[in-house]
Amino acid sequence: DPDVRFREDPVRMMRACEMAGRLGFGIEAGTQAAIHELRKEMEKASPARLTDELVALLRCGRSGPSLQWMLELGLLDVLIPEAHAMVKASERGFTVQSADGANNVKLRGVLHVDGRALLSEDDTIVDDQFLLRRVRPIVEGTVGGIYDFRFTPDFAQGRTVIQDAYVTGRFDPAFQVTAGKFKAPIGLERLQSASDIRFVERAYPTQLVTNRDIGLQVAGNLLEDRLAYQVAFLNGSNDGRSSEDFSDVEVNDDKEWAGRIFIRI
Repeated sequence: DPDVRFREDPVRMMRACEMAGRLGFGIEAGTQAAIHELRKEMEKASPARLTDELVALLRCGRSGPSLQWMLELGLLDVLIPEAHAMVKASERGFTVQSADGANNVKLRGVLHVDGRALLSEDDTIVDDQFLLRRVRPIVEGTVGGIYDFRFTPDFAQGRTVIQDAYVTGRFDPAFQVTAGKFKAPIGLERLQSASDIRFVERAYPTQLVTNRDIGLQVAGNLLEDRLAYQVAFLNGSNDGRSSEDFSDVEVNDDKEWAGRIFIRI
């Protein structure tokens, strides 16, 4: 019975993860459940003994899989709560954060590759090709639990473009201020990530709205999140285009207002 054995000696939970990682074995579902449920029992073991076990694990040369088991089953959260809070990895990327979670930096990326082929044999139209549609490393995070930032360059299609470069102050759910280069608040499909849209490319009507622009935006949620608003004061960009068309600098004194209200019923 794993419950009885782990209560008798909580260090056995570490050894189960160590053996599974070192030998490439799985851990039976019932044993996994017992480890996760009894992980707090580790606090009753001698700190010196836990340290010896952890050091021996790190010295064995194959600690990675064992540590992954310990991470998944919650043992690292008990053994090294500070380290577990500071470094995380998930399907959303890598996160480094302070122990209180108020400050963090997230690293992730987007890679979209298109293959385009035409049935026509007329080579004067468009050549059949593979195309790097989006190559975007993304750095984002939070400072002080209030200020969010995001920086997204794009190296696709033989050029380098800054897609996003902004800071948002979340002073209140009803009042958030964003400054920098961001998506103009118009066009629902445009505001969705390219990784989340239903088709490979956005619809033609989306080409009529501005993509990204430089300016200042005020946004927030009201009425228990039933109403969301965004109002932006921007340099101005061409339809379906972004401010990099003008090298991300203003070319005249004219400015544009953009706004959006979204009601959830």
